[in-house]
Amino acid sequence: MDLAARPSVRLSAVVNVSGGLGRRLGPFRPDPACSPYDSDLVWNFARFGSTAHMPSLWLYAENDSWFRPGLVGRMRAAFTGSGGNTHLVMLPPFQGDGHTMFFAPGGRQLLLPELDGFLRANGLPTWNEVDFAPLLAHLSPQDRESVEAYLRMPTEKALAVGSESGAYWREGERTIGDARTKALAYCREQTKTECSLAAENFDPVIQRYPEVRTDH
Repeated sequence: MDLAARPSVRLSAVVNVSGGLGRRLGPFRPDPACSPYDSDLVWNFARFGSTAHMPSLWLYAENDSWFRPGLVGRMRAAFTGSGGNTHLVMLPPFQGDGHTMFFAPGGRQLLLPELDGFLRANGLPTWNEVDFAPLLAHLSPQDRESVEAYLRMPTEKALAVGSESGAYWREGERTIGDARTKALAYCREQTKTECSLAAENFDPVIQRYPEVRTDH
């Protein structure tokens, strides 16, 4: 947010995930003496908003132990009150502490759909939902749900489909090669048939898909 506020820096948009600055006794241990730091944080967001006028997306969780919803609301009010442009998404509680959601696979499942929507709304590059329409049209409702879950996952990832039915994937691998190999192996293990690669990250790979199966 500080970088976005600098007049010499030209940015198309900004994404703030659980952002801020404060004083703590230790990791996720609130310090009773933090009130002055909270006030400074609000003051600085007001300063940022006076020059950072590009679209911004703010993503916080209701149980963030560092930046509670009330404090985030004050930060947003200060930012927009001085001219800043932001869309705040307050996500539901995540695990034991919402401040960890950026680093956890489950947290990224919450973040990525919001991020993709923001990018599309502002004409910025992201994957195209239309590219997956042919695949989804040839899958059963259960397999469509699996593909939709795949699309919410972080990279590196790959999706494989069985010769008759089934959609199976692996995500969060170190390389796309690892994701590809593991997705195909998992698909073959589950379907007992030959499988084909359907997508790598957000890029569809094959154009011919199995017929819809509705008996499972």
